Amino acid sequence: MDRILRASYGDRNQRDENRRRHVPDSAAALAAIERVKERKAALAGNAFPEPPPVNPVYRPPFWNSKVYGPPKGDWDRKHEVRVAYERPFPPEAPSGEIRAPRKAFVGPPRVAAGGAVPGLDPPKPRHAERQGAPPHAPPEPARGAARRGPHHAHGAAPAPPPYVKDLRKLQAAVAPLEEKMRKQVKARTGIHQRPEDILVRAFCKATGREGVSAGDPRFRVTTAEFRRAWRYLGVEVTEDAAAAMFNHHGQDPSGRMPVAVFSDALLVGAARLLGRLDSVMPGPYRRGGDLSHRGAIKYPQCRKPVFPPTTWDPKDAEPSLRAPDVRLELEWVHGYEGKRNTCPNVFYLASGEVAFNAAALGVVYDPRSHTQRFFTGHDDDVTSIAVHPDGATVATGQVGAEPVVKVWDSKTMRELATLKHAYGNRGITSLAFSPDGELLATVSTDNPHTLGIWDWRRGKLLTERKTAPGAPPSTYGVVWCPAEGVSRPGPVARKAAAAGLMEHTPPAYRLATYGVNSLKIFELSRQGAGKNAPLDFTRGEAGVFGKVKTHTITAAAFLRTGELVTGNGNGRICTWRGANCVAAAPAHDIGPETHRPDGKLARFGVRALVVRRDGTLLSGGADGVVRAWDVSTGALGKCLWKLPLLPDAQQTGAVPSPIRALDASPDGSHTFVAGTWRCEVWEVDKDPEVLVMGHQADLYGVATHPTDPRVFATFQESDRVLVWDAEGRRVARAFAMGQGNRTRSGAFSPDGRLLAVGLKNGGVKVLTVAGRRAEQVFWAKTFESAVDVLAWSPDGTLLAAGSHDQAIDVFRLAEVAPGAWEGKRTVRCVGHSSTITHMDFSVDGTLLMSNDQAYELLYFDVRTGRQVATNQRDTAWRTYTGVLGFPVMGIWPPDSDGTDINALDRAPSGRFLATSDDSGFVKLFNWPAVYKRAEHEAYAGHASHVMDVRWACDESRVFSAGGKDLCAMQWRVMPRKPAVAQYQVRAPWGDR
Repeated sequence: MDRILRASYGDRNQRDENRRRHVPDSAAALAAIERVKERKAALAGNAFPEPPPVNPVYRPPFWNSKVYGPPKGDWDRKHEVRVAYERPFPPEAPSGEIRAPRKAFVGPPRVAAGGAVPGLDPPKPRHAERQGAPPHAPPEPARGAARRGPHHAHGAAPAPPPYVKDLRKLQAAVAPLEEKMRKQVKARTGIHQRPEDILVRAFCKATGREGVSAGDPRFRVTTAEFRRAWRYLGVEVTEDAAAAMFNHHGQDPSGRMPVAVFSDALLVGAARLLGRLDSVMPGPYRRGGDLSHRGAIKYPQCRKPVFPPTTWDPKDAEPSLRAPDVRLELEWVHGYEGKRNTCPNVFYLASGEVAFNAAALGVVYDPRSHTQRFFTGHDDDVTSIAVHPDGATVATGQVGAEPVVKVWDSKTMRELATLKHAYGNRGITSLAFSPDGELLATVSTDNPHTLGIWDWRRGKLLTERKTAPGAPPSTYGVVWCPAEGVSRPGPVARKAAAAGLMEHTPPAYRLATYGVNSLKIFELSRQGAGKNAPLDFTRGEAGVFGKVKTHTITAAAFLRTGELVTGNGNGRICTWRGANCVAAAPAHDIGPETHRPDGKLARFGVRALVVRRDGTLLSGGADGVVRAWDVSTGALGKCLWKLPLLPDAQQTGAVPSPIRALDASPDGSHTFVAGTWRCEVWEVDKDPEVLVMGHQADLYGVATHPTDPRVFATFQESDRVLVWDAEGRRVARAFAMGQGNRTRSGAFSPDGRLLAVGLKNGGVKVLTVAGRRAEQVFWAKTFESAVDVLAWSPDGTLLAAGSHDQAIDVFRLAEVAPGAWEGKRTVRCVGHSSTITHMDFSVDGTLLMSNDQAYELLYFDVRTGRQVATNQRDTAWRTYTGVLGFPVMGIWPPDSDGTDINALDRAPSGRFLATSDDSGFVKLFNWPAVYKRAEHEAYAGHASHVMDVRWACDESRVFSAGGKDLCAMQWRVMPRKPAVAQYQVRAPWGDR
């Protein structure tokens, strides 16, 4: 039993051992044959049967023993039953002659002309034993024969089952007959009909049964019914041919063949039949395993078995065992977190560089050299950032079940400290260093929005306090009061000190948290003398809005005088005395309706407040304008000046981008940096300039130019397509798709003149991008759902579009005149059961390979639109972007399903492949990747599902598109650094 269980659950060695037990040893079989020949030669003139050949192990490919029981047929054929008989001798010899004694021989029974074995009495039929029955009366019909239908002959003896006949010699003649059957069935197939349905109806008519499906395991036919069904279909089948088919495809012990078994065997495609007949290897190749396997390979992420090429050489798998000899180095991030931030996240450094967070990175941008550097110590979405008063130390916080805050040096990009938060804090929504730089305040996104005070150098939590209960994030940020403001007593303390009731003892620190309908002011004091005395909260007050209606506070800042100013969604700036709101003045216009961090739609007014070096207050609003205010009196004074991000917005009618973060230049100049809702970073002075351009919606695709390695395009769920210059690291061109035409995918034509764009509403647009202006040359809307993938044929005349509608449309485009194009849909390819995800054309442009979300790998003839069932193991593909197939079966990580890897692209040279996955990694493999868990290099940076990845045409770069992190990243391909040899230095005075 243990041996059987091991064989059933995939023990390959045990299966081989079991198979050897049932296959006769070849040497022993040959020896037996020789002995038989010797005996035959010694018995010259006597008929002695040839021994049957040694049959290889063969099973009917479509027979399910668990459903139909053990099969009968050619594969189950054994040696003929041997009986003892006496050899006939010539007439009696003359008297006196000595004759040899009679001997008994063993061999097959000799059947006489009458059907009886010589020397044996024929068996008597049962009816002859009944009284009164004539000795040669016909037998009674079998019990229940009348119920089997009018076609069964009554009064005849039941025919022996087909498997008693050895008809293996007829198999060569039966194959053309089966091909004729196949063509006859397909010729009778009409619209909305399947060949299986035609076949089942014929068998139902032949058996007199109705409403039976082919999948019913009880639906079985005899050879007579089988012949009758094919007679209805116009194919004449002889008795021996029918029996030979039964013996080949399988039958039960009563000689009946299940209709489902024959239907599958007759109508299945060649690729599926090949997968059943050949041995199936589970999973990709394994280290130390058999690399010469040429049959089917089945692995969990692909529903269809895959096959190695017919010219497969085991040496071709060697690249899978080593990592690529090149590496990726992150060069630039096109994006900035301007959608979900609740507090300022763009800051100037003392060096004049700009620090901000994007995806899972801390980014330091140098405006002088237009370069970026990255802190890569996070493994999830970075949600907050703060800069130390020294202008060089940076802290970044991330999301996670046990979120962490990383403190790092912006000069060396090395980690200085890690602040580990408890389980359940979910993430860090806000960070702020104390004015003296000794402490770091963090606000978590747990339900009470805990405020923690940390000694960041020691990584120690000193104290914590709840701020505002509610659905996260309800507390948006935290700000510290400057040292001179803390030392100044508040109004209550001043009155008490003037009356002599108490002596004013200022706290060590004062800070405030703000958010949804809440403001809280806290004071921290040392519990004892000395700088190192324990620190704890001594006071906490909730803000009183007074005559100003309770509202959500979206920005806050302490003035040098100690007063607090806040901004709200109505565009007003409020002034606070202590915990009381005493004034509210209009400052900014209300901007467009946008999503709050909790997902709700709202309008915002003031989103950023910062105090400049000269004491003036800067405010940034949803109207895209930065204003400077006089606050020398401790209250909001007059507006000193204003600068819009788009100076010509009023003339052009463009909508300015709402400001989400703001910081003033440390040199005291009228220059400041702003982060916007469109995920852009601006440097604003008299001539505003975009430093970093990003995306304002989920990013789904990237396409590279076929001839210019500098050019690539990104496709986001908005009405804009951005074409980038990788060398200049800027947007080269932006194309508007029109109101409501949000993009999902795109592809450049092989000559680079056209750019096809797939839309979320099911449309396809083709634009000319060769000239200065982009013109639409083709438009079609043949789907109801999003077009997720596009692919061009090698000659650029066909465009395939795969949709959420589980179909592929092929369009033919032609340039009828210079600059004039015509296009039309030629075919629709159907057969997928889920969303189309990847497509590739063959080198000759006749075949299309496609993947879908149901792990299906299908092939279509683009000339007819019909699915190609034959295996394409030897087809050459112009590109390879599908995640399924033999050459990429080793890309899947452990315990992954078929949706964990979102994109793949083979390098133009065919040496490497890149993948992007749900874990935020871009991975680099050698081509092909056929070993299980093939060697690779993984590169982090994205904070979300990486939706697409593509190589530049010269393999100098790799471009990736992160979905929810709204960032496109460009990676420079660099040679791998060789390992440094460790040389042993010997002293000159050592042994000679």
